[in-house]
Amino acid sequence: MKPTSSLAEALREAKIVEALSVARFALGTHDRLLHIREGQQIEMDFRYEIHKIDEALQLLGIDPARPPSAPLPQHDDSVGGDSVGDDTRNSRSSSQSMTSQQRQR
Repeated sequence: MKPTSSLAEALREAKIVEALSVARFALGTHDRLLHIREGQQIEMDFRYEIHKIDEALQLLGIDPARPPSAPLPQHDDSVGGDSVGDDTRNSRSSSQSMTSQQRQR
């Protein structure tokens, strides 16, 4: 049975929303973090990028003000190469994540 075009479109939009949400979560996690480069302390500022993602989510009918749930790494090998958990950079322990969140404050 072939999915109808409206179902295929809904699935496509769901993948776009998921990708934007994951990107927004990552940028929001690192926004305003201090970074030391060549002896200079620089604050990472992703407000513009987060604003653009919020605009795109609004175009898709998603309220970006709604509290997002944190993306969870997926370790299912049958998913393919595009899941969040395929990248080892996303497999940080919760204690490391807490430390980076504490640095934001």
